[in-house]
Parts: sequence; C-alpha cells; structure tokens
Amino acid sequence: MNDKIRVVIVRNPFQPDENREVHLLAPDEHKTLQDCISAYEAIYAGSDGFRVTVNSYVVEDFSSAAKAGDFIVMSPVVGKGGKSVLGLIAAVALSVVSFGVGGLAAGGSFWGGLAAASGWAAVGGYLAAAAVMFLGGSLVSKMFAGKVDVGKYNTEGSEATYSWNGIQTMEGQNNPEQLTYGKVKSGGQSIAKFVDNDNNDQYLNWLIAAGSGPLEITEIKLNDNDIGNYEGVKLDIRPGINDQAIIDNFNDIRSTKSLGYELEGEWRQDVVTGSATQGIIIDIEFSQGLYHADDDGNLVNAWVDLAADYALRGSGEWKPIVSGYTLITSNPVNAVLIDDAAELGNWKIRVNRVKSETTDSDGDTIKQIYWRISVGKPDAKDVWIFAGISGTFGWYSDSFSPGETGSINVGPFRFDKQTMQDKGDGYSTNIGVSKNGRVTAAQSSAVRRSFRIDNIAPGEYDVRVRVVGRSASTTSTRDGVKCWWTMVEGIVYDDFIYPDMALIGIKALATSQLNGTPTLTFMKERANVWVWNPYAKAYEEKPANNPAWAAYDFIHQASQLTNIHTGELEFEVRGAKAELMMYDKFAEWAEFCTEYKLEINIEINTTGRLLNMVNEKIAPIGRGLVLCFGTKFGCIWNGPKQPTQMFGMGNIIQGTFEENFMQLSDRANALEITFTNKQKNYERDTLVVYGKSYDDPDAYDNTTQVSFDGITSYEQAYREGKFQLCCNQYLTRTYRWKTDIDAIACTVGDLVYISHDVTKYGTSGRIIAVEGPNITCGAFMEDYDPAKMYRFQYRSSETDNIYKINILQITVNADDTRLIVDLQSVAEPPAVGDIFDIAEESIGTVPVIIQSINRDGDLRRQLEAIIYNENVYKENYNIPEMDYSTAEQDVAVNVINLQGNQVLYCDPMKTRHSRMFLSWRLPDGATATKFSVQLSSNGGTTWTVAGDTISTSFETETTPGLDYLVKVVTVLGLSTSTGTVISIPAATVDLLPPNVLLIDHDQLNDGTRRFWWTYNYPNPNDVAGFKLKYIQGSYPTWEKATDLHTGLVTLQPFETKALCQGVHTVMIKAVDNAGQESYMPTYAILNLGDLLEENVLYKVDITADNWSHTVHNGVVRTDGQLHAQQNVYYWQNSNVQAWTAPTLAAWQERYSSFNFIYQAIAPASGQFWLQYEIDGPAAIEHRKVGDKPVWSIPEASAWEKPQYPAWLDDTTIYKPYTGKVLVRAGDTIQVRASAQENVAEETVIKTMDMFIDVPDREEHFENLNVPEDGVTLDIKTPHYYTTAVRIDAVQDSTVGAVIIRTAIISRNPCRIKLLDINNNPVAGVVDVTWQGFEKELI
Repeated sequence: MNDKIRVVIVRNPFQPDENREVHLLAPDEHKTLQDCISAYEAIYAGSDGFRVTVNSYVVEDFSSAAKAGDFIVMSPVVGKGGKSVLGLIAAVALSVVSFGVGGLAAGGSFWGGLAAASGWAAVGGYLAAAAVMFLGGSLVSKMFAGKVDVGKYNTEGSEATYSWNGIQTMEGQNNPEQLTYGKVKSGGQSIAKFVDNDNNDQYLNWLIAAGSGPLEITEIKLNDNDIGNYEGVKLDIRPGINDQAIIDNFNDIRSTKSLGYELEGEWRQDVVTGSATQGIIIDIEFSQGLYHADDDGNLVNAWVDLAADYALRGSGEWKPIVSGYTLITSNPVNAVLIDDAAELGNWKIRVNRVKSETTDSDGDTIKQIYWRISVGKPDAKDVWIFAGISGTFGWYSDSFSPGETGSINVGPFRFDKQTMQDKGDGYSTNIGVSKNGRVTAAQSSAVRRSFRIDNIAPGEYDVRVRVVGRSASTTSTRDGVKCWWTMVEGIVYDDFIYPDMALIGIKALATSQLNGTPTLTFMKERANVWVWNPYAKAYEEKPANNPAWAAYDFIHQASQLTNIHTGELEFEVRGAKAELMMYDKFAEWAEFCTEYKLEINIEINTTGRLLNMVNEKIAPIGRGLVLCFGTKFGCIWNGPKQPTQMFGMGNIIQGTFEENFMQLSDRANALEITFTNKQKNYERDTLVVYGKSYDDPDAYDNTTQVSFDGITSYEQAYREGKFQLCCNQYLTRTYRWKTDIDAIACTVGDLVYISHDVTKYGTSGRIIAVEGPNITCGAFMEDYDPAKMYRFQYRSSETDNIYKINILQITVNADDTRLIVDLQSVAEPPAVGDIFDIAEESIGTVPVIIQSINRDGDLRRQLEAIIYNENVYKENYNIPEMDYSTAEQDVAVNVINLQGNQVLYCDPMKTRHSRMFLSWRLPDGATATKFSVQLSSNGGTTWTVAGDTISTSFETETTPGLDYLVKVVTVLGLSTSTGTVISIPAATVDLLPPNVLLIDHDQLNDGTRRFWWTYNYPNPNDVAGFKLKYIQGSYPTWEKATDLHTGLVTLQPFETKALCQGVHTVMIKAVDNAGQESYMPTYAILNLGDLLEENVLYKVDITADNWSHTVHNGVVRTDGQLHAQQNVYYWQNSNVQAWTAPTLAAWQERYSSFNFIYQAIAPASGQFWLQYEIDGPAAIEHRKVGDKPVWSIPEASAWEKPQYPAWLDDTTIYKPYTGKVLVRAGDTIQVRASAQENVAEETVIKTMDMFIDVPDREEHFENLNVPEDGVTLDIKTPHYYTTAVRIDAVQDSTVGAVIIRTAIISRNPCRIKLLDINNNPVAGVVDVTWQGFEKELI
C-alpha cells in the first residue's frame, strides 16, 4: 500500500463519495505532483477550479516532488456562491451523517462500539429521521398517518416464523406480505379456511399465501407429517407469478360463522357475516346420528325435513334456500305435482293410444279409441290401486278421448292432454319426486349436510332454519332425529388469482384424520432477485441469499411480469427507482458477502420503517448498513478496506483533535447467538461463542445475547459470534476532529489515515505483578526498539480511571515485559489485574473508520472515527463440530395425531366447569422423556403450561366458554420440539351422561326385588345418581313409566317391593349434576307371575259382561279381550297404494293412546289387589275417592263451576299400582290402565280380577274330645269366617283307628269331625288350631 502514490478525485464536496475515484500511481513514473494530477485536471473544467492537498496539507506548487505513500486529494473549490449553494442543499445532502450510524447488538462492530463511547447506538433515531427525510415528500404523510393495524404477529415474541413457540400460520387481516430471501421454513398466511360437508365426511379447505413470488415450495406438512401421508388430500401450488391459474375451490371468499342452534318446529334466525354476500351455505349436523332402531336392534332409515329461508337484512321478504316440501323435477311433459304425500323417488310415465272393441246388450260391436296415461313406480308390485280403466295393475291410470284439451289428473300428477297426445303412442319418461330439505340416514355416528344457494343480489342477509317434519319424535328412545344448525357461511365470488403471490391450496379429508385446525409448515426458496445494472442497462438476476442483493431488492422490489395483453416479459418496480439505487456500492458489498460466505435465508413478515427493517433484518447478516446518501440509497459494510484520505496537521483544525480510550469493563466476552438451525429441521437454536479472555483466571462472565433470524447455518452463526467478539477485543479507541468541508474526500464508512501527535499503541494486556515502580506485564512486547520513546497507560480496576505515565526502563522477556515507571503524581498506582497498554511516543499514522460527519457551521464539519484493525477480519480459528447427539440422534420430534375436545359439566353445587381431554402419538421410532402441554386462550399471543406428562394423553380443567390453542411440545433430554398446535373450540353443550350398560336383579324370600347394574362413569364424573322406573308390559317407554323411588339412587343394590304380578319392564338412567338424564334407558323385563291368593273375601272379574262395567276407548274383539284401537286406515283414499315397497306391510300399523277405567266399592276392610294379564305397554294405576264430604259448610255450593266434579277430593291422585293396598269397607276404588300412542306394540288387556283379603286369625284348642258325629268349636272371633282347622296332636283315639285329618262340617258356626285313612268318621281326643278371619261386610 505504501509503495504507491494514492490520488483521490472528489467531484462534489457535499457528497464526496459520489463518483469518487481512487488511483494508485507508480512513483518511478510520476516524479512530481504535476505528473500525478495532470490527467485529472479536465474534470474540473468549467468550475471555480480545484485545490490539491498532499498528506492533509494544501499544496499550490505542483512542481514539488511526489513520493511513495503520499495521499493526494483533488477537490473542487467552494466559492462564488458556494456558501449559498451549501445552505440550500446541506439539509438534504449532509444530514445523513448528522445522526451517526447504528451499532450491532454485541457492541463490537466498527459502527457499533459501545453506546457509551459514541452516539451511534441511536440507530432508531437515525433511521426514523432518514425515513422521513429521504423517502420523498409523497411518502411523508404516510409515515405520519393515523395508527395502522399491523396484525398480531408484529410484536416481539409473537412472530409467526421466528419464535420459540414454533412456526405458526398467520391468521386474520392486516398481516404484512411475506418477503423471502433464500430458503426458509414457514407457516404462511391463511387466506381462506372453511370446512365442507360431503355427506358425512368433512373436508378442510385451506388456502395459504406463501409469500411474494416466484417461490419454489416443497416439503408441505400437516401436523409435522408429510401431506402425502394423509388420505383424500388434493394439493395445488402456485409459484407466485402474475398470470398464474386460479386454484379450484378457492375462487370464492367465504365468511364463516359458527352456530349451535338445536332445530325444532320454530324458526331459528341469524345474520350472515358480510355486507356483500352473493351466496349462502348452511351446515346441519345430526351429532347423535340419524336412525331408527327396529325390533331386532338394527338401524334403519330415519329422516328429517328442513326448511331454510334467506332475506335481505331487515326486509322480511323471505325466499327459500331449501323448502322442506315435496318437489318435482323439470320434465319433458311439464307434469305438475298435485299430491305432497307422493312417494319420493322416480316415477314412470307412459302414454298409449288404445283401441278397444266391446259388445253391447243388443249384440252390436262398439269400437273405441282413447288415450291412456299410466303412472307408477318402476318397482311397484302387481297390486290394484283402484278399480278404474281395465288392464293396469300396480299403476295409476286414466284416459281421455282423442282431441280433448285441458288437464287430467293421474296419480299424484296433473298432465296437459294436448302435450301427452303430442308425445305419441308408446312414449315413456321418468319424473323425479324429492324433498330438497330432507335428510335421510341410518347411522348412529354424526350425519352432516350442507345446503347452498348462489347468485343472489349482493347484500347483508338474514337466514332462518327450522324442522318441517321428522320420522319420529325427538323423545323417542328408538330414534335419533335431533339436529343442530352448526354454521352459516357467506360467499363473495372472487376469481382473484393473487398475482405474484405464491399459494398453497389444500383440500384434505378431516374426518378421522384431522381434529381442529392442523399445523402447517413448508419449505420455500427464492433463488434470485432482479437488479438493475446501469452499465448493461438491463436487469440481471442476482442470488437472493446474498445479504447485499437482498437489501437492494428490499428497497427496489423489481418483479418480472408477463404482459397479459402482449405476452411480453416486463418489469414492475414497487420500491425505489433504479436510478436511486447506488449499484456500485451494493455490488462491492455483495462481493464482500460472497468472499466471506455471508448468506441470508429469511422470511420477513413484520412491518416497520423501510430502513429500520432492512437494517434490522437483512443488512446485519452481511455486516452492513443501508444508508441514504442524499436522495439515493447506498450501503456501507464492515470489511477490509483501502484508505481514501489522510487527515493531519494540515487539514485538522488546530485544537479540535481528541483521542478517547473506550471503556472495556462491560464488554461481552461470550455471545449466546439465537438462529434458525437448518441442521435441526429449521428449529430455533442457540449457540454460545467464547472470546479469548473468557477463560482468564480473573475474568468474569459477561455473556450477551444476540439474534440473527436470517442465519440458518451453524458455521455462519459461529463465525458471526467470533467476529463480534473480535470487534470487542480490538476496537478500543475513538477519535474526533474538525475540518473544513472542502478538505473532506471521504464519507461514512471509509477508511482514512490520521497523522497527528498521537500515541501509537502496540502491546496490551493485564498487569500480573507490582512491586512499587516495578511492573510485570503479561504480554510479550513485539518490535521493541530501544531507540524509541514509549509511554505506559493503564486502567484502574477499582475506578475505571485511565492513567498515562512515563516509562523509565523496559526489559522484554520471552513470556512477559517488565517495566520501571515514574509513579510521581499518580493518584491510583497500578495494581495486579489492571489493563495496560505500552505505546510508542511518535507522530504516527493511524488507520480509522469514519463513523459520522456532523455539521459544525456552514463550511465546517466534525468527524468521528474508530480505530481500524485488520485482525477483526482474520478468521484464524477452528469452528468446533456441532454436537449432533441432539441434532440427529436425540432430537425431540413433534407429536402427530394430536386431537382433543372440551367437555362441559356441573358439580353438585350446579356450578359449570369445563375439562379438556387430549391424546396424541409419536411417529414410529421416536422417543420422548416427557411432553409439555401448553394452552393459549388469546390466539397464541401468550401460552400457559398446563402440565407435563409422560403419557400420550392429558386432561386438564379449562374455563367454560373459551376456545383454546393447544400445543404439545416433545422433550427428549435437553432437546425440545417446536410443538404441535391444534385449536379446540369451547364446549357449548353439557353432554348427557353415558347410558347404563346392563341391569340385572335378584328376588329375595319376602318378595323384595334387588337390582344391580353396570356403569362406566364418565370423566369428568358429574353423575349425581340413577333413576329407576317401571312399566307394565315388555315395551320400554321411559316417559310413561312410573318412578320406583324418590330422589336419586346413589348406591347399589337398589331394593323394592313395589313390583307385583305380571310382566314388567324395569328401566334405569344415569342423571348428572345438571339434572340431565342419559339418552336411552337400559332395561330388564321381569315376569313376576301371579300373587298368591290368601283369605279371599271379595273377588270381581272386571272383564265380565263383555267389559260393560268399565269405561275405555279401546275395542273388544271376538277373543273377548280389550285392544287399543288403530288410528291408521288400510288406505286413506282410493288413489293411495295399498303399500309402497315390497319390504313394507300392507299398511303401517299405529295404535291410538289407550285409556281404561274401572270403579268399585270395597265391601270390607282388607288388602286390595289386582291380578291381570296384559300384553304391550301399559301403566296400571289406582286411587281411592270420596273421602271428603260433599261440602264442608252448610252455606257452601255443591260445586262452583259446571266443569268441576260434585266435590273436590285430595285423594283423587292416581298412584302407580305396585301391590297390595289396605282399604276400608266402603272405600270407592278406581283402577286405570293407560298407554301412549305408538307404532311398535299393541296394548291388549286379556284378563283382570280385583281381590280383597283380610289378615288371618288363629285360635288353639287342647285335649278336645271329638265324638264320631263331630263337635262345634267355641270360636271367640266375632263375625268370623273359617278357612281351615289343623290337627296339632292326637291324644287318644278309637281302638285301632288312625286319625288322619279333620273335616269342616260348617264354617260359621265352625263344626268339625275326625276322619281316618278311609275317610270314615272316628272319635278321639286331639289338639287343633282354628284359622279364619273376621268378616266386615257392609
């Protein structure tokens, strides 16, 4: 460098770097100054002339000799109005240097240093000012516009791509467009997401913006699984060019609104999101299935008819989406449906021209010609529908004469006669009859249907939905027909191709594969950017992963487009114009990045000021900075440089030169670097790099954290850390001076020389020993020259004060340097551990980097610089191998098949709770130490750790009504995965408790029935207890059944004596804390037989005289039994088929509700009970009436209103009949049997008897002498009736006779005699017991 003459040509003193030229000349060819400048004098022709400085001094004699190492600067003279010119442009042209240049995070780069050492740390202030000052007046107002929503991913910690929470797909509006440089892993921006119902399968439709194109997109994964591993996936990719094709299924914009209305007969109404809706979709879900369970337990079809209307918001002018009513398809004969009850499906229509001959009563032949229209189901059986025109079986038929006009009704249709004649003889066609709102299925799993209407006038719409009809009641235990309106979507037609935006379109089968919203990741790469080459006057492609060209593109943003009119390729510029881009500077910077292997791989998806963004996200990766030089964009970078100027005593204003030693106490000696590690599947990773002084015995840990989003290479991250630490080690001094403006040939970032009375520093380190003035320094002093003068400088460890003292003697050893110093007038003598420098006292030349050029009056500038040291750029170190034990072998991988749900439940205090249940699995071959489960209720802005588990399932309490994002992070040793994320909506319905699985019973000796059951308690367990009911017969009708207890049963077994004779169905349901019962009862059918007859006093056959003593709405058939009536005719009119399908009965049986009442007066006190035989469902009840007087006081009315009974009686409530009931003589007893209307089983009362018995009475007789003709017993019981006399013992008998038993001669009075084995009367002495009861007859 010093063997040449350096000539610097400056054309503009206000922008000295603009078109600046630097020439290196050989001294042997350029003897004088004139020889050096003569070739460049013409540059200043037409100006006020030029001036020349040599080694900082102005020279006017150009004949002076030139020598190697000279710095010659030629610059224009500022004069003749130059001052005024300066005043006009200084605010723009030179203000760039008035703010300084911001530093890097480690505080060690040439523009960084330490914040305390210079004003350069205020990058934000500089860039904010520069953004307003240099982007142009048309953008200033935008910079100061009102507050702008920049999306939810624009704050620290919430980034979608560079966050420890893992890569997220951005949702919502106002998120910035993604710019890509190099190759990165991303989640993209969700543009559209909706779920389609294809019968019972649900499909997730997802359109994702991958970023500004063109991009190459690969490795698309859902829930960290390759998308090819899923079934039913359709994938479309667009690279991001301006004429790319539309992705099918995403040519509409949908606004989705989730609902939860259970649908009944009344309208449920909501509003569609959006004010320009052009189409509407409604989603209906049968979450409990849609089915009917037949008698064999098989599931057969059930149906629900729906109606849905739409109307402009608030207009009330409703129009149908689905009608729920019977419709006819368009048909070639223009048939009209006239019967809404017509069977659904295809109908066959036939036209025939018939000729017939008949003979009348006179024997004459009558010839006829007529048209016959026949209508029938293609699979109809040969069954007469009605007696009409002859010859047709299983078909509706009618005829008319040729030439007739008007209409004719045949079956459920109306036809135009002329149209049918025009079709001709033998014509046939099909007509379809359907209900466009009918949903039919036979399955217990969820059934989903969507209904859509298109091409409606753009506007804001109300929608309403209701159920028109069902195949069964929602209360039926054998049918699942409940349905919910779950979603309404508004559609805006949009065939937008999203030009220049790379797209991923996914249609994936969600059923059984995806639960909630899956996570999405993909790799994308932008290989090149377009750069305008002003020399070739054309755009050229440059590598997008070069930080310099990435910064250029970020500002310029040129895209190659296809002109859709001409097909020609053209360029569009969305950023700064090409003439404002300083190509040469960016090209030099790019070469530096290539040489030093500085690459950027980044996605920028946050917003900010232009220069802030480029200097925060892109430029640091290339160790550079983008600046505005006047109105143009240029750059500077931190790399080896060649000097451009020398400052010395000749151009430094006297008294302005300062030298400062920068404080070292807070400098980092280790860096913790955060970056995205492509060797670990692009996960966020940290790397610690240590400085040379980190392991010094007296060093302390001062680790600083820095983050580089654009670095994906472990090696590059390590080298960046070393570079920053080298800056901290070597860049230790700053300089400041002032000079005249026309003496400036450099700009910010340039390397210049300073020749002044400065100290030339050479050896530094720490003091290792002190004995008075004898100091041992822990460094070897290279290039020691005893002929030169040196000075010693040290920094006190106690106060950080810096002292400079004279050296009296120097001894250089192999491992250290020993000094004797002058300690006079030193307040703090040197101490062990102090940092020192040994400096040569000389007038030397020091290389420095210009940090800032600040205005100091119109024609004067103040410059600041930091020392330049090429050691910073020497990568003379080894990069340690990355620890692949966690990168390859022991890397925690994300879980797959993550799914979950929330469940609402109540505690015993009726307080609502919510609980979440999660499950997942690891990919084959993967292992984990544990899993961390995290929850977010604010869309991922913040996360809360719900807990850790070693299991692949997890449950936790949640807040009712909140939607959650759930993230499961795999932990394997020290490695953690990025986490798999799904969304789980809030539970909106407290689910019914599970059904009881099984019920069984035992019978005890005393007639008690003991019941046991099997039940799987839910989690969470909100079951409060169980409810048991019973009903007469074998059909389990819960609603009509009678409770077996009050309250709830909480323990097993349950015992009752409430069940008597006959066939009964005992049912059980679980009941939760909210009072909800399980969906279906579990039941056992018990045949209890008949009660034993005891002391029958009174018996009535209720069926006597053909049931004439009863009141009922049934019918007594020829079998003498009472039947429930059917309420469906064989057919309703002559035009209805006997049956509609081969598998159906001739007609569908249906039985009316059944009621039967019998009343009797108890003739005696005793136990009342019934004995009966009943088939089918029936509830048997009884009551006693008539206990109260007709009126309570003499002046009261007999009754108050005509519809009232003669008197009110508190005992008139019917009670379930469960067995014997005590009655009094004279009680009026009513018996009632009832059954609900049903389609399954007929109620038949075959027999029914009523009994009254009384308790037994016993009297004993001992040594009773019984003559052969008998004896009368002295019975003490009043009004007795004898039922039995039993021999207890035989005391004596007739000789040879054996007494076997007693015979009752009469019961009242009770007279008995004794009989032997041949039934012959004998005499004897016996002990007997009399048994009977007291009669209480009225």
